[in-house]
Amino acid sequence: MAQLSRGGTLALTCAVYAGAGVALASVGPSLPSLADNVDQAVAVVGAQFTAFSLGTVLVQLAAAPLGGRYGQRAVLGAGAALLGAGVLGESLSGAIVPLLLFALLGGLGIGCVLAAGVLLVARLFAERSASALNLTNLFFGVGSIVGPLVAGVAGAQLARPELAMMLGGVLLLLLAPTLRWAVEPPAPAPRAEGDAATPWLLV
Repeated sequence: MAQLSRGGTLALTCAVYAGAGVALASVGPSLPSLADNVDQAVAVVGAQFTAFSLGTVLVQLAAAPLGGRYGQRAVLGAGAALLGAGVLGESLSGAIVPLLLFALLGGLGIGCVLAAGVLLVARLFAERSASALNLTNLFFGVGSIVGPLVAGVAGAQLARPELAMMLGGVLLLLLAPTLRWAVEPPAPAPRAEGDAATPWLLV
């Protein structure tokens, strides 16, 4: 398969953001079912949000150097795979410890997706970065609406709202390897010594 165009790369990134929205927004409606799966109270299972947030914070220390060394598309692909595996693992966990570990894995994944996705799109479409970034955020929002809807239907019809988490996880795992064909944005030009620092604002 030939390398994608800038537009194709943007479309693929939007699909990843949509999958992330589905996966993440499905967790809340699935909490009671996840609690039943691990035989714990909902309050205990809610600790996954702490584990998830911890993973998101920790990956910020590594996302920038990894992106500089391996490229933003590689970090985005790894993030999609980690998030997909994490959310899918949560939905299938039968004990609290694996569930929390998978939540941590998912947090690492979404941290990579957000960090690399923003840089990838902003650098590819430097002349209209605001519009391109707004589009990716729109798809994340669409996914965040679809996820709870699917969870509601799956919960009502099958008593398995976590099927929405599975849907988002599988979608991300399928998308992750396709990012190898995405366009890698050019690295920013090095700032000459003595130049005034410019705040980095994506507006």
